[in-house]
Amino acid sequence: MAKNRQWIYFVGLTLLLIGLSVADICHGLAWQDIFCTSQDGATVGRQIFMNLRLPKLITAILAGASLGIAGVMMQTLFRNPLAG
Repeated sequence: MAKNRQWIYFVGLTLLLIGLSVADICHGLAWQDIFCTSQDGATVGRQIFMNLRLPKLITAILAGASLGIAGVMMQTLFRNPLAG
């Protein structure tokens, strides 16, 4: 029963992360600006997406995951579930 609940939490939080990530990087940009190319090959929307918003999103996800892993390592090292 507990394993099933953990699986549901994991899937739910993963879907929430994906949904909020898409909402964050696409807020204020039209899908056509990101995915459709113009005659010169690049649009301002695509440049904003690729050069500003996508690196910011990847950095935020990696930083959050790193902090989580560091917390688990501290708890394991000190054998204290409240070590933070």
